[in-house]
Amino acid sequence: MRRDELLRKINKLNAHDPMVQEIMNAIGTELDSIDTSIAEIVADMFFDSCSEDMVLAYEKEAAITPQNGQAIEGRRAAIEARWKSSGKTDLEILRQVAASWKNGKVDVDFVNNKIQITFTDSYGLPADRKGLEAALDEVKPAHLPIVYLVRYLMIADIERMTLSELEKQLLKDFAFTEE
Repeated sequence: MRRDELLRKINKLNAHDPMVQEIMNAIGTELDSIDTSIAEIVADMFFDSCSEDMVLAYEKEAAITPQNGQAIEGRRAAIEARWKSSGKTDLEILRQVAASWKNGKVDVDFVNNKIQITFTDSYGLPADRKGLEAALDEVKPAHLPIVYLVRYLMIADIERMTLSELEKQLLKDFAFTEE
């Protein structure tokens, strides 16, 4: 609390005066309120920490309509992706858009005249995968299809298996496959 900080900075004889303490309390309360407002403003400047009110403002400015039930993190990622996707589309733009999503790192390549998105993060797929797919579809050239590659067996799936179930799995189940 700023009140305590202010009281430490004044003469110790005055710090115990009830009138001075009330004045410092009033000033400290106001400074605490200002500190809170500054912290909110700073948080609203970054996509990954902005408030819901700021998300609404960003969505309005970027003409983004959120999907029904979409989590705030997915909406923030969609805003960041839109922000990064301006300009000529190339693999770097697609990588930047894909990197906007948390928990689901991806590799973006151009293979056999297709854009290939490979989910590589040990945490699995992004929580808002549909939002990621929509953002990539919006920025990619219209004539190029996107192929998504995913691991069939995620670590969470393997941990739930018994040893006999795991022994029955084929090696190809652990490799990447087109979805």
